[in-house]
Amino acid sequence: MAGLQRRRCRDCRGRFDPGLPYLQRAQGGRRGRIVSKRVLITGSSTGIGFETCKLFADKGYEVFAGVRQQKDYDRLNTMMDSVRAIYLDVTKPEDVAKAYELLDSLTKPADAFVLVNNAGVALAGPSECITAEDLKWQMDVNLLGVHRVTSMMLPLLRRSKGRVVNIGSISGRMAAPFFSPYAASKFALDGYTDSLRREVAPLGVTVTMVNPGPTKTPIWDKSLESSLARIEGHPALPVYADGMNLVKKLAMESGENGVPAREVADKIYYAATTRRPRSRYYVGKGIDATNKLSHWLPDSVLDRLVLQRFK
Repeated sequence: MAGLQRRRCRDCRGRFDPGLPYLQRAQGGRRGRIVSKRVLITGSSTGIGFETCKLFADKGYEVFAGVRQQKDYDRLNTMMDSVRAIYLDVTKPEDVAKAYELLDSLTKPADAFVLVNNAGVALAGPSECITAEDLKWQMDVNLLGVHRVTSMMLPLLRRSKGRVVNIGSISGRMAAPFFSPYAASKFALDGYTDSLRREVAPLGVTVTMVNPGPTKTPIWDKSLESSLARIEGHPALPVYADGMNLVKKLAMESGENGVPAREVADKIYYAATTRRPRSRYYVGKGIDATNKLSHWLPDSVLDRLVLQRFK
């Protein structure tokens, strides 16, 4: 019976981490000292980032919400007392440096600190119609932006034995046609996250990744409009007309039938606070199975399955 009770206790602790140094201190620790819990969330204006801000604020964190536009800055600063909007364009090193200076001035060694790299964009279209400059832009936000913020914040993360949660995508595990720039950025982020996790684990910093499937967020509406504008007039575009019509349809379906952004936020919070986080989490109906199939099935079979959606 005692052994069963101990197993049950371990199972309970698996859902919340009183043993993780920064969370133990945040709950008072052995000395009963209450310290601050802070989280920096990039891409906080809408969708997953916005819902994640609200959730962390509800859980008692002081939230630093990265935004790029004045209207979002004003809106988030009046949303909740514990949410503080900051200007943070992840493609601008000066913005990242200012965010670090602010957080460095506030964060003490005993404080909890979590970094959620959520900012991202999506570029869709036939690879033939996408310029190298457009591909650079996609990578600049989704990969280099994560690196800029993470590398700058690592002194704070080391100091607090904190946690990094990178937001990937199922597109970083199995690529769909007409999304090559987006898939490339998320595949690259997947590898970056693996390497980073192994580098900083000996320093007491944990790194994990949340990979959502289609999500009810404005990203695809905004990105599809931007993508179509970028490739408009390309002489090869008519060749891919049927495929692009299906891309538009799938984008609409994602907005209507995708997983709610709050559900993704719940998984992000869990990944940020659980005792021993997995290297990756998947969110959405059938997304975990999709990931497993991408590793188990031959490429020839996967190609047929994926292309069936584009017929």
